[in-house]
Amino acid sequence: EFVQGDSSKTRRFGGAGLGMPIARDLTQSLGGKLSVSSVLGQGTQVMLLFPLPACAEGAVEEPPPTAEPLAQPLPISAAAEPDNPSVVDPDVPLRVLIAEDNKVNQKVIAALMRGMRVSLTIVDNGRLAFELAQNEEFDLFLFDSMMPEMDGSSALCEITRAYVARHKRVPPAVAVTANVAPEQVLEYEEAGFRDVVAKPISKKKLEQSLASLGLSAWVCPETPSPEQVAPAPPEAVARPALRAAE
Repeated sequence: EFVQGDSSKTRRFGGAGLGMPIARDLTQSLGGKLSVSSVLGQGTQVMLLFPLPACAEGAVEEPPPTAEPLAQPLPISAAAEPDNPSVVDPDVPLRVLIAEDNKVNQKVIAALMRGMRVSLTIVDNGRLAFELAQNEEFDLFLFDSMMPEMDGSSALCEITRAYVARHKRVPPAVAVTANVAPEQVLEYEEAGFRDVVAKPISKKKLEQSLASLGLSAWVCPETPSPEQVAPAPPEAVARPALRAAE
């Protein structure tokens, strides 16, 4: 297993360092071999060897598994009120501010929310989320826990402090993170998050989280799954247009 060289919440790189060890164990369980070589400043090469039999002529491609991941959203507080007075019309898109520094995760979340009645605004860190929340109205915050410049908990605390000073209601916030140890979930609760969606994210997890916040009216269950559709282009997302701050 690997460890982070920088353990701060605003570190530049994410991950727990378990991806490669897990891949190695899976490879070995299938009789294969996984090797890694790395040269500082030049790059890393990963070689994966499998003792696979030759494919029989006319073999049928195996369909992908359809089972949902076992991980479920982690409810922070059973006492959280499901009503959301700031949102009154399900026909009006739910205004969602997403703070996520990983570009791939930004596209994944946008794709998972396709078909929902939502308007997405995406920024790269908590600092940008805080600044945007001062000038624009949102109905829901989806914040990653670890981001450069300002982490999700700090961003929500700063937004809450500013909103309270202006007698402005704070929208419900959901932490979207791979860091879901009990003490970390407690930290999110103390920061004001109403729910936690554990990574890897799925459409079902997001829908369950919205339901727990009383926002089911903005979910369209009849829409195709993200595996059946391509990610939405930026111009297809309205008010304001989907954007990732550089």
